[in-house]
Amino acid sequence: MKKLSLFIVLYLLLIITLYFSNFSVISTIEDKVSDFFIQKRVSLHPYKSDNVVIIGIDEKSLKHLGQWPWSRNKIATIIDNLNTAEVAIIGLDITFGEKDGKSPSVILADDKRFTNLDDYDDLLSKAFLNSTTIEGLMMYFGDPNEPSRYNYDFKATTPFNQVDTSLLINAQGIISNLPILQDSGYSSGFLNTLPDADSVIRYSPLVIANDNSILPAMSLEIARLIFDAKGISIDTGNNVVSGIKLNDVYIPTDDVGRFHINFKGDEKSYDYISAYDIYTNNFSKAKINSKVALIGATALGLSDNKATPLGIVPGVQIHANMIDNILLQDFIYKTNYVVLEILILMILTLLIISMSFMKKTIIGLSISIIVIISYTVMTYIYFIQTNTFTFLVLPVIVAIITLVIFFSYRLYLEQKEKNKISSLFSRKVSKEVMDNLIDNQSSMRVAHQKETSIFFSDIRGFTPISEKLTPIEVVNLLNDYMTPMVDIIDKNYGTVDKFIGDAIMAYWNAPLDLENHADYALKSAIEQIKHLRDIQKDIKEKYDVDLDIGIGINTGDVTVGEIGSIGRSDYTVIGDAVNLASRVESLNKGYKTNIIITEFTKEKLTDEYQIKFLDSVVVKGKSKAVKIYEVVA
Repeated sequence: MKKLSLFIVLYLLLIITLYFSNFSVISTIEDKVSDFFIQKRVSLHPYKSDNVVIIGIDEKSLKHLGQWPWSRNKIATIIDNLNTAEVAIIGLDITFGEKDGKSPSVILADDKRFTNLDDYDDLLSKAFLNSTTIEGLMMYFGDPNEPSRYNYDFKATTPFNQVDTSLLINAQGIISNLPILQDSGYSSGFLNTLPDADSVIRYSPLVIANDNSILPAMSLEIARLIFDAKGISIDTGNNVVSGIKLNDVYIPTDDVGRFHINFKGDEKSYDYISAYDIYTNNFSKAKINSKVALIGATALGLSDNKATPLGIVPGVQIHANMIDNILLQDFIYKTNYVVLEILILMILTLLIISMSFMKKTIIGLSISIIVIISYTVMTYIYFIQTNTFTFLVLPVIVAIITLVIFFSYRLYLEQKEKNKISSLFSRKVSKEVMDNLIDNQSSMRVAHQKETSIFFSDIRGFTPISEKLTPIEVVNLLNDYMTPMVDIIDKNYGTVDKFIGDAIMAYWNAPLDLENHADYALKSAIEQIKHLRDIQKDIKEKYDVDLDIGIGINTGDVTVGEIGSIGRSDYTVIGDAVNLASRVESLNKGYKTNIIITEFTKEKLTDEYQIKFLDSVVVKGKSKAVKIYEVVA
């Protein structure tokens, strides 16, 4: 017991160590569980955005406007048409890092005959100046010694509070737009989403640092403009990022400023309008008016599709989700209460350990499984109602491991106890009693006092019989006689203690409790006498001997338990009541009877029998006379 207690203490300490270890495999499983929760939530609550519309560079647009990239006069027309439709903000999921090679001014730059030719970059910059356009940037995470070819001495314009940039994700460079375009746009934000190790986008950085400057994600910058925030405040503490503020709006993030995207649905969650329809002014102005319009690639061939918990979606839709989340303040939260989480781990673990030692293993196992499932369901319901991921994966993993370890140990102990019971009783009791013993192992308490009915039987005159027969015939005779006698004892729920030559010792009400045990002992004796008469003829013919037996039965308190030397013990009964039963059996010869019982057995009988008083005798070892009775079979 001390070893088990020590193991449990060490096991609990191991669990606490595991809690603080932050194994990546736990995080990976947590991500998969969060994916599942989001998928189920979306299937239960379909969503339609009222804030964002996506202008898709789709197959229809490519068919009519040509392959991508288009000349920038076409982009300018699209932006002008959106602006005329009174769009609130335009976000570009596009970066224009090089001059437009399709501009007439570029194509005919070396031909002196042509002057004042259209410069499509200039046309696009004018469209930017006439609209609230947020341009897309790309943060460069390549070799720090290889500067980005599109950097153009980019200067960040979005105001941030003073913060240690080493706490943020840091990029090696910025892939910015052409200066003429960068300067004419209202502002800009980066487009990087940075997938997890399994290439699924669950989180996206809201801020990234570069060369001591901080840049916002395009989605965050658009939200800043809508909330009319003068700047962006990064909340830090304990050397980590905890969230981002836009005026009074608090956006939760992880330790480096990544935002857990609350994906609301598939492409049906947003109005998609073909860029070609915007270009030709063939669209409903009501779908655009006062909304955020994001222009981005949606055609499969443009390779801007991203893996998310809800499947593959165009990259522009991820930005739409992020903008929606911030505008609606519809965030995913994650609890982080160390003391409470450790307490949950300890309670679950100790509960399952205690269940493993319940009297009925199957009940303890069932309760443990129900507890694990209930905890999982509760965390799912809590997420659906509050958008909060609670402490789930590690407790469930620990609970399952605990269940396997301790219930395996319990099964090992049970099997060990079954083997012990089997070795002790396989030749003493019937299979039915054996099964009962295995199911009621508490009956195997060592060395306890218990009332039993003790039975002794003996073959009369066996010595001359054995001298008349060969050794093999003696053995065969005993087998022929004892087999049916033992079967009768088994049938009446008795325990055969031992064979003493031609004698049989048995007892009732041990190891299992048995009501009316005195009746069962006497019924066995009566049935044995009757059966012996039935087989007497066969024995006479086979061995040429006559068998007669005497049976003595006494009822009283005895010591019951496993008794003997270490490694050579046996389950038996001892005490005065046993000795009296043996003495009574030997009286049959003198009184010429077959069955004698003591007054103590007679008092316990509940059925009717043919009983005659024989005598009051003082047996060897007793000073007080005991009344004895003959039972006629």
